Amino acid sequence: MRTTVSFRICLIALSVACFFSVPEVGQSQVYIVPRRSLGAFYLGQNLGNAANAYIDAAQTARAANAEMTAQIIAARRKFWDAWERYHATDPENPEFAAASKEFAEQLWNKDLGLMLLGVTEGPYGPRTKFVEMMMGKVDGGIPKSAVRYYNKWMIAIREELGARNHTGNQPDMVMFSPANVKPILTATAEHYDRYKIFRDWAEYLAAGKTVPDFYGTWDNFLFSNVKYFGRTSGTGYAVLSDDETAKLVTQLIEVAGQDKVRKVCEKMMTYEYESPLFLQNPLRSKGGAEYSRTSDAFDWLLSQELTGKAQIIATFAVWEPGMSWEKAVADYASYQERFGEAAIQKAFAEVNQIVADRDPFSVYRYENDSFNVPRLFDRIINPAGYQQQMANEASERDQRMQAMAVEVQELKEKIAASEAQLATLNDPNRVGSAGYIEKRQNEIAQESAELRTKIQEAYAEKSKVQRETFSNYRRGPGRPEVTAPAEDSSADLLEKIQKSIEAMNLRMQELNKELSSLRTSAMNAQRETALLEASLKLDKMNLEMKEKILSQPAQGQ
Repeated sequence: MRTTVSFRICLIALSVACFFSVPEVGQSQVYIVPRRSLGAFYLGQNLGNAANAYIDAAQTARAANAEMTAQIIAARRKFWDAWERYHATDPENPEFAAASKEFAEQLWNKDLGLMLLGVTEGPYGPRTKFVEMMMGKVDGGIPKSAVRYYNKWMIAIREELGARNHTGNQPDMVMFSPANVKPILTATAEHYDRYKIFRDWAEYLAAGKTVPDFYGTWDNFLFSNVKYFGRTSGTGYAVLSDDETAKLVTQLIEVAGQDKVRKVCEKMMTYEYESPLFLQNPLRSKGGAEYSRTSDAFDWLLSQELTGKAQIIATFAVWEPGMSWEKAVADYASYQERFGEAAIQKAFAEVNQIVADRDPFSVYRYENDSFNVPRLFDRIINPAGYQQQMANEASERDQRMQAMAVEVQELKEKIAASEAQLATLNDPNRVGSAGYIEKRQNEIAQESAELRTKIQEAYAEKSKVQRETFSNYRRGPGRPEVTAPAEDSSADLLEKIQKSIEAMNLRMQELNKELSSLRTSAMNAQRETALLEASLKLDKMNLEMKEKILSQPAQGQ
């Protein structure tokens, strides 16, 4: 029964969220629905039947949601009952394992159903929010603390399906066949694994559990934090494979020693956390530095426990932004090969004297130069190499400055040309300029108003002549003969008036045509002017920045 309901709600979510029937097995994996085609789709439906079908589907989904929510609540209660009985004394108990598996499956079914419900337009799409409102949410939806990572998972799925725009009122629409859900989920498993950590964390907090309850042992804490929060990538923290994690954990323990690593892990497990990623209250060093991210706080605490070689490696890992323990070990080995252990220890002792208890991320002054800690160490242990490095950097800087000076001159010439072009565009006497167009539009408006007045007057005169002509030719019993007016005083006059009216109407048409053309020209002129002004502004900002760089003295001067 559990599988039937879960599968049914997924199919209902997919079909209702997409407003299409679920594709048959074997159909194409990706269905990109252009937004502009939706109007034709809706117009081709029987709207009354479609509305009834939608309401029926929503009601069915609500019932399925309620049933699935009840199953999740029951599985959650069973899991925590088993956890209380077995987690401390018999964690391998079959009853505990079965309850854990059932609860995990129910949460997975919930995640899958909600993903299928919202994947068409994404987590921010207006239809997703509307469907959620109509159907309700299974088990209250995604925990608030995990929503960010759930949304990243859904967006990753949508990008696998070809979507690029996920926000606004018109996000890209995508659909896929249920038969092809598995390969998409496999491709986005890293995002789901990250989300799952935050989802499970929310379950533990909701049950009143602690950090030690969540991780269990210090080595689980260490493994989880290295796996999920221990490596940065271009888009944030990346999830390591189990093999990569095991390699880094082994290396860390070899460098620092298991006892010290365990001590720091157990200490970290006593703190309060906003989430698995951040401490509730940042740790503060004597120098004032704050460590709120879990991995940063761990590295810093561990560095305080170490001595000798391990302390130096930790210094490289913690005090150099972007450094990793793996690279720190490699750097130490390189120093050891070039200078020997005694020179390393002596240089590090001198670094400690200079740094004292200050913020490890500060920049220090030493012999008129600025250093962070690893560079200061390199300066002290390798003065000849440092001097050569400084000479190389000075040469490279001179070359960059020379190239930048050329760029500054080119920018000044470009700015002068742009300003001249802008002045030409805005010259009211130049045909096609914004000023000329505005002036000509005012002239046309004035001439058109005068023509309308003259046309009205001509029509009035024409009516008057026609009335007088008809009155003079009127006959009837008892009415005397009336002499017909002269030929030029009637028909010829009316013809002249009519020709005048036609000429004025023709002129009005010409003016309207010219006005329409001027409006188009005005839009083009405004766009050209706006683009030139924007480009000019950027060039001036770039020039100011480069001139400021050129005016700064070289380091050490």
